[in-house]
Amino acid sequence: MLLEIQGLEVHYGSVRALHGADLVLGDRPLAVVGRNGMGKTTLCHGIMGLAKVTAGTITLDGIPLQGLPPHRIAAHGIALVPQGRRLFQSLSVDEHLKLAQRGQGAWTRERIYDTFPRLAERRRNMGNELSGGEQQMVAIARALLANPRLIIMDEPTEGLAPLMVEQVIKVLQSLVHEGNAVLLVEQNLGVALSVADEIAVMVNGVFERRLNANILREDPDLQQRLLGVATQA
Repeated sequence: MLLEIQGLEVHYGSVRALHGADLVLGDRPLAVVGRNGMGKTTLCHGIMGLAKVTAGTITLDGIPLQGLPPHRIAAHGIALVPQGRRLFQSLSVDEHLKLAQRGQGAWTRERIYDTFPRLAERRRNMGNELSGGEQQMVAIARALLANPRLIIMDEPTEGLAPLMVEQVIKVLQSLVHEGNAVLLVEQNLGVALSVADEIAVMVNGVFERRLNANILREDPDLQQRLLGVATQA
């Protein structure tokens, strides 16, 4: 699988959020990091057709995606775990999973409940009866049940307790180990470094730098210079 983005621009009205972003993603995990307001979520929305692309191209194995509606893009094998979870308040956990499952694949509801035992316990609870961590589990489970070729995760650990962050990291590492392509957008540098082989740093709507995760992990000064944070802090 090859996702290629060239010269991507996205506008919100007269405001340009992406300024000609270029990115290539193969089968290995990639994390996109950057300060708030740099265009990371806009990148996710642009890929998925949730934000209008005003210039540039997005291709998956040579197939153009820009301009397609979100359901057509999803049919090509891309799933999004959106920032903020976005569950249906009036649907139960099990109803969310039934709606999300697509065809035959490695991920089934039974496997989801094995992976997230807490969801099995809460399967009859409505979306508005779940904790933030439980809602995030459902959001990840929905994407997995599409059995996608590429999973885009937008801030999957945002607002979660440390124990839940650790569980999300384990799930992501498991996905990578099984050969799934993952594009991880994360504010938490420690999470990004725990999951991805490479890190792409986004600054003001473009990718400023792309480097091996080990290089960034071992250089707190570089972390501070690029992101204003260091994992040791």
